Amino acid sequence: MNYDVFEKENCRKREGETGQEQMERVIRGAFTQKAESGEKINDMMEATFQGCSAEEKTVVLEFQVQEWMLNPSGVLHGGIFTTAVDMTMGILARFYRQAEVVVTTQLSLNFMRCVEKESKFRVCAEAKKVGKRVIFMYAEVTDTTGGKVFGNATASFM
Repeated sequence: MNYDVFEKENCRKREGETGQEQMERVIRGAFTQKAESGEKINDMMEATFQGCSAEEKTVVLEFQVQEWMLNPSGVLHGGIFTTAVDMTMGILARFYRQAEVVVTTQLSLNFMRCVEKESKFRVCAEAKKVGKRVIFMYAEVTDTTGGKVFGNATASFM
């Protein structure tokens, strides 16, 4: 992951650029590799950017369940589930804060069903309120078709 794209200079809207174009450019830029990438948990997650909406204030990432992500029962570990949610919401918060670093100040998850080995899942995060200091988020975790809901979350970021 390349969080340098969230620096104010990189994140600013360019002349003639729509809000949607700006958001896509910045968030796609986060998925370019840096030389030191690969050693941190967000790199290990191997998320793929699926889309975003400036109008709806959303971002969607997909994750492939890998062997190292499994708990002893052979399903996605709850901590990895939480990491995927926090990572997705955090990328959206970074965009709105135009900051390389944001801090999760509260995160609450509801686990509704297991994510099976070798499956893909999608996290759709929405910025519900972007305040001067705090951003309030909601996320839903589903299968890639959106048919099965694995869980949901609320969070706040500074």
